[in-house]
This record gives sequence, C-alpha cells and structure tokens, in this order.
Amino acid sequence: MSRVHVEILQIPSGGYYASETRYSWVKEQLEATPPGRKMVICKDLLAWPDGAQYDDLPSGFQHTFLTRNPYMTFDSWKRAINSGIDDDKKLLLGDIPVFYMPEGSFYKEQYDLYKYAKDTLGQNPPIVDSEELLANPAGVMKAYFKTIGVPYSDDYLHWKPGNECMEKLWVVAKEKKYGQQFDTAWHGVTFESASFGSPRKCPDREDLPEDVVYYADLCMEYYEEMYANRIKPL
Repeated sequence: MSRVHVEILQIPSGGYYASETRYSWVKEQLEATPPGRKMVICKDLLAWPDGAQYDDLPSGFQHTFLTRNPYMTFDSWKRAINSGIDDDKKLLLGDIPVFYMPEGSFYKEQYDLYKYAKDTLGQNPPIVDSEELLANPAGVMKAYFKTIGVPYSDDYLHWKPGNECMEKLWVVAKEKKYGQQFDTAWHGVTFESASFGSPRKCPDREDLPEDVVYYADLCMEYYEEMYANRIKPL
C-alpha cells in the first residue's frame, strides 16, 4: 500500500545482503526506528532454521496474523512450487526443504507465536482470514485498523500496479528484493494488481492430492482455533 510509510532508520531498500544480517541485527534496527514514523510494518514467516527464539523478536510491536484454510494453502503452494516443472519431475510437499516447510508446516509455528503474544506479551493479536479479507476488503480492513488503533482510509483498498512501493519503501535484502520481481509464480499477480482480488472457493477434500490432504489435516486444528478468534468485518 503505497501511502503507508514503511521506513527503518536510513537503510535503503534492498541495500544489504541477507548473509550480512542476523536476527539480533533485525531486532536492533526495528527497535531503533526514529520517532515520527507513521507506521512500520514487518512481515515475516514463522520458520526458525538456526535456533532463533522469541527473544529475537523486537519489543514494542503489535503482533497481527494472517491465516488461510490449510486445504487452500497447500493446494496453492504445491502448484506454485511446481510452476514450469515437467510432469515427471514435479515435487511433493514432503520434498520441500525444512526452511520452507518447518516441522509444524507454519501453522503450528503461527499458533505458538499467537499464544505467546497473547499469554506472555498480554496482547490481543488481531487475526485476519485471507479469504474473508478478499470477500469483504473494506469491512475487514476497517476492523483491522480499528483493532490496532490506526486510522482507516479507503485509500488502503487500492494501489498503483508495479513494484514502485517495493523499490522506494521496502527494507529487504537485495537477493530477496530482486528475486521477488522475477518469480512470477509467487508474486506476479501481486505486482500486476491494483486492488484486492476475488476469493477462491475452497476445494473439496476428496478432490485434493494425497500430500496436500496430509499436510492440511496436520494443521487444521491450529487453523480452526485461530479462525474462531479472527476479527469480524465491520
């Protein structure tokens, strides 16, 4: 969203290599954000491949969570990782390296962090369901911004297509930044969009591949509890 200012210190967008950083360095940058910034948004995945723990999370931030029905997640994920791959070489979800598929397939990791933010940090983290957001962007966004105490604007429902926002505002490692521009299987639709897309119908369980069903079933209990506690559209 191009009107939301996302700035951390004076680090240029794409101005460093991932190999130069550590979790502790990211924590320091976020906690040192100068006063006067309108908003700092940090999006992260829930994989800790080298033993990082909650102590590496920056303090003073409001945790929020975006979740999705596991049947839809793993169905989309499998299609994305196999984009452009010949049929006889396509991957199963179990073939994905642990960094991209941690032990809890991200859902348990997300649930554990949600409980940590709630029970240890004393927060009431808003949970947004992705398909509900697509079905009612204005209603969900109004509820979300009200929950986090930030004024809502209809401007947040539309943006300029392309990667200008990423070029000017994102603070992200060089290889990640440029990789996202060319990885159309994952980000192509995002860069072409100007507003929220339409929600998908959740596929029937019996129509899904065996590996998709396996991972989705493992995660369903975590998703269902978080879904029950999601924010409702206004």
